[in-house]
Amino acid sequence: MQPWEPWPEEKSVWFERFQRYLRQNKPRSLLAIYNQECRRARKGAKKTLPGAWRAARVRFRWRERIAAYDVAEVARKEREYKHQRDQQRAREMAASQKLYEKGDALIDLPHTTQTITETKDGTGITVVHEVAAVRVFQVAAKLYAEASAQGRAALEMADKRILLRDLSNDQLADLMRKQLGKR
Repeated sequence: MQPWEPWPEEKSVWFERFQRYLRQNKPRSLLAIYNQECRRARKGAKKTLPGAWRAARVRFRWRERIAAYDVAEVARKEREYKHQRDQQRAREMAASQKLYEKGDALIDLPHTTQTITETKDGTGITVVHEVAAVRVFQVAAKLYAEASAQGRAALEMADKRILLRDLSNDQLADLMRKQLGKR
């Protein structure tokens, strides 16, 4: 049994009040719940809780039960968020892989196609289609760059690769301190 579920000795009227108290946005106010009931009964708003309400809050440990609910809810949301992150990461990795495959397929295409067609009189016509190799490699490079960016994002890696040869000694030392500090 979860702490926020009804207790055996907790009458339904008190448990319903507890549930309304539990479902409130933070900061919760039991007085606000009591004043809702007063408005429905066409009574004026009160500034304090009646003794029976205070006694029920203490006897049925509403504050402790709400705190347990809040902790469980945070844990549930974190599990849900982790599951969603894992699903997104898998989708991004799959998309990255597909982009790499498209780039590979593009690079593997022949860059010159030769087709020979014969006419009815037996003379041959040669038709040559040339694909500009530079354009193919440019498109493939863009696919690879996008694949890399998606894959690195999915794995929560740095957005860009750092070339150590481009760093000064001070920058390299700072980078090493940061990386060692993460362990």
